Amino acid sequence: MKRIKDMNVVPMGIRSGRPAVTTSRSFPRSDGAFELLEHAAQCHESLYKLRRNVRRARRYYRGDQWSDIVVVNGKSMTEAEYIQSQGKPALKQNLIRPPLRNILGQFRKAPYKSVVVSVNRDDQAASEMMSVALESTNEMNHGKERDVRKLEEFLVEGTAIYHTSYTYNRKRKKSIPTFKGIELERFFQTPSANDICGEDVDFIGHIVDCRIEEVIESYAKTKSEEKELEDIFATAARRDYWGEQVKGKSADSIVSFLTPANPTLCRIFHIWRLEGSWKLYVHDSLDGSYEIYDMSELKTIKAENAERMAMAASQGVEVPLISVEKKYVREWMCYHVTANGHCLFKSSNPYAHNSHPYIVKFYPMLNNEVWSLVDDMIDQQRMINRMVILQDFIISASAKGVLLVPEDCITDDFTLEDIAEEWTKYNSVIKIKLKPGMKPPEQIAAKAMPVGINDMINLQMKLLSDIGGVHDAMQGKTAASNTPAGLYQQEAMNAQMNIIDYLESYASFLQERDYKILQLIKQYYTEKQYIALTGKAYSKEAHQWDPEKIRNIEFENRISRSTDTATMRLYMDDTLKFLLERNLIGVEMFLEHSSLPFADKLLQTIQRQREQLSQGQIPDDASMQALQQGIQQNIPASTPEGLQNARNLYNLARGGYNAA
Repeated sequence: MKRIKDMNVVPMGIRSGRPAVTTSRSFPRSDGAFELLEHAAQCHESLYKLRRNVRRARRYYRGDQWSDIVVVNGKSMTEAEYIQSQGKPALKQNLIRPPLRNILGQFRKAPYKSVVVSVNRDDQAASEMMSVALESTNEMNHGKERDVRKLEEFLVEGTAIYHTSYTYNRKRKKSIPTFKGIELERFFQTPSANDICGEDVDFIGHIVDCRIEEVIESYAKTKSEEKELEDIFATAARRDYWGEQVKGKSADSIVSFLTPANPTLCRIFHIWRLEGSWKLYVHDSLDGSYEIYDMSELKTIKAENAERMAMAASQGVEVPLISVEKKYVREWMCYHVTANGHCLFKSSNPYAHNSHPYIVKFYPMLNNEVWSLVDDMIDQQRMINRMVILQDFIISASAKGVLLVPEDCITDDFTLEDIAEEWTKYNSVIKIKLKPGMKPPEQIAAKAMPVGINDMINLQMKLLSDIGGVHDAMQGKTAASNTPAGLYQQEAMNAQMNIIDYLESYASFLQERDYKILQLIKQYYTEKQYIALTGKAYSKEAHQWDPEKIRNIEFENRISRSTDTATMRLYMDDTLKFLLERNLIGVEMFLEHSSLPFADKLLQTIQRQREQLSQGQIPDDASMQALQQGIQQNIPASTPEGLQNARNLYNLARGGYNAA
């Protein structure tokens, strides 16, 4: 096999007309970098079969359903080309996408949400602070939209990949924990890994194509290093001249392993490898520390122990020594490598979670195989398309209004063309000559629809619904006139059981993502700050981030369906109203937890009234009127009962002041 380091993978430069350099002082080439590239290429190649199946599933999902290759008379062509060669359009009815849209709608209606819990029950206040920080980070990363699109990818491809990091956000002008999706075409990992949670992965990474300006911004520290990077990526241009040529193409048509299809971009391989080495586990009982050092620190530790022994002998006191234990430890190493073997960046794992930054979910990993929901539906979709095409062929080949005219009926002054023209006219007169026993002209219309095709289409549509797991009740279709409401609701609930395995598997993927984001928050949020977050799910104290409170606390995150939905908010408001009407809670507590749009403004008005009364002032009419208007918005005054409820609410407010 030809080694990567012996291959010329970079063409002549667009800007300079020269090949990329092979030497660099700041970013040297090395055999270790080529070894990483070769391993990455093998890992990428091992996913070829999966990527091929994913491309086919994507085509069917988008509606490109006649692109499979067939061989006709020794010539290879697509199914669409074969149908068009017979003078017919390649008709299709895309029935794959509606069930997936329904599942995406179900997810948007009730998305999953992580809640942080501490191992120690006494640290729940700190865990609430972490929950606020996590939810705020998801909002800054547009988590709702990213998660829906990633779920769509998971249903179509059977794979979902996120990459987490702590990077600078230009829009917010600060560094934040981030997560972004990675395409399967750009991803590689250990070929032999078969654990559903990815615990046996020891080599992982992805391909990055970026502009030369981004490369310089990320890796150059001096002007000379900027020049070296420009020489390394001599093919990259400052402007994207190829943008219109690659725009709109699918990922599989623009990605090769060593070079990008767009030569104005720079290709960098982000590689993480689990490497082992001997480490020193050092315990100093003098200060109670327990740390890990490289083997090179052994001399320093021995010198420190010798100094302590000398001090103990001179002063006649006992001084505890540093205990050292040698262990073989595996830890993640990060490399950023170019296709020419230049190592741009090398570092040990900078993250406190002691793992790589990727979150990967393959479904269902049965016998190490991966397939998606769309894969299960392709055969039924193909059969439906075939029946539609067959029906079109039959209709076009059947007789439709054919006129049979006996030859002896045609007169010399009224030709066959005249008969055809007059036959289609309104109130026309046709001159014919009939002999005794001769039949007049007759029009024939054959039955165009053979029995069985519609039945077969209906059968395949039913099978498609059963396989996809999205039945009529789940889609909200009209039920039969005699169907009880309770039965229909039960059918809708039972229908969701067919897709719960996909959603729960995806939820575990999001939970792992949120756990790594939590560790990044805990590691890098080192200053006190106020975390802005909409809603009333958390207390005001939880919005005040204090790193001292969470430094030594161990957290876990639990994921569940979010309660922040319109139905749940309506249920909570009804419950609060019920408690308020029975004097079980006060007005302020009602408004503090209510989701009514005017609740915050009304609460501020009540608090202002309380301050005025506590200072011996008479509340002004404007604020009193605002209070009454807010109350009447909450409880409609169109009925006597509504007016009485409004008076009760106002009296409770005044009673609260008096009690205070």
